[in-house]
Amino acid sequence: MFGGHQAVWRSVPGDKLVEIIYQDVKGQKIARVRKAKAIDDISGDYKQYANIEKLAVCKDIVIVEGDNRSFCTAIWHKNGYSYSITLQDGVSRQAIGALVADIL
Repeated sequence: MFGGHQAVWRSVPGDKLVEIIYQDVKGQKIARVRKAKAIDDISGDYKQYANIEKLAVCKDIVIVEGDNRSFCTAIWHKNGYSYSITLQDGVSRQAIGALVADIL
């Protein structure tokens, strides 16, 4: 998904959350992928975005959020789990959908 970038895995037992943080060569966070046994927004992204849309990916409905046709956050729920992708820099609707499809 984020080939060539360093991935840092982290598990938060009390929250039953698993997180992968992708970093560039300078150690700057570029993306965060989360999964938790919950039906909530687990993204940790509390920004207020101008665009909030529903996107169909592999028969699942994904909420994507961003500004000016550039999306930074994807949130979805499946089989009792919540998932999220949060990007440092926004991407197109098609690109964020492809990232979600890689996980599904």
